[in-house]
Parts: sequence; C-alpha cells; structure tokens
Amino acid sequence: MIFIFIMLTFIIYMMIKQRLLDICEALNISANQFSIDIGMSRSYIANLKKDITTEVLLNIYVKYPSVNIMRIITGEGDILLSKQNLQIDNSFFLEKYNQLEIENKKLLLEVGELKGELKTIKKHAQVEDNAICADASGSDLER
Repeated sequence: MIFIFIMLTFIIYMMIKQRLLDICEALNISANQFSIDIGMSRSYIANLKKDITTEVLLNIYVKYPSVNIMRIITGEGDILLSKQNLQIDNSFFLEKYNQLEIENKKLLLEVGELKGELKTIKKHAQVEDNAICADASGSDLER
C-alpha cells in the first residue's frame, strides 16, 4: 500500500515537472531561465521532487501572467491563457501573497524570540554545569 502511494506521488510530481517543461517550451525559454525568473534556483525544475508550492505558483503568475496556472495544477486547459482569460481578477493571488508576507514576518519574529530563548537556556545550562562541577570537586566556585 505504501509503495503504491509513493509511486502515485512520484507520478504526480513528474506530471507537474512535465507541465513546467511544456510551459518553458511554449514561452521559448530554457527551464533554467524559467526557474531563475520565478525566484528559484537554476535547477529547480530539473530537481523537482516535491509538490509545487503556492509561493512558486504566485511567482509564475506574477512573472508570466499569460501562463495558465490551472494547467500546472490540474493538467487541464491550454498552456497559455487567451487575451480574454488574462482579464481574470487577480485579487485572489494578491491576497494570498499578502497573507504569506504577514505569515513570514510573524515567523521571522518567532525565530528571533526562539534564538533569544535558546541563548538564555544555553547560558543557564553552562552556569548549572559549572555549579555541578564545583560541587563534585568540593570547590566553592558557584556558591
């Protein structure tokens, strides 16, 4: 059962990878250039081994608004949107982008707080270690 799940997951990732390669071909650019243009490493598409994130989809949408995002997700529809389809309201994507920015700021603050706590814990642990060593040796270093 697990093997089947792993194989299905692999097939899905390969399908997404192929869709991205199809987009590159339609845009007449290399996979490396496309990867860089969407803010990823040069080898992003070549090394794609996991699901594509909303951040990557948003970056594609912002850089290449003519690309049909639903094609990447579902495999359905044309690779490039017609001019009529380009008029679609982009407020959904902008809202998601703003939510991600807010979440990233909160997470960065939390990381900073956790680093401070870790520093305090390490400092406290070192003082305790010194006291234990002093007790073990019969010294009055920490008293």
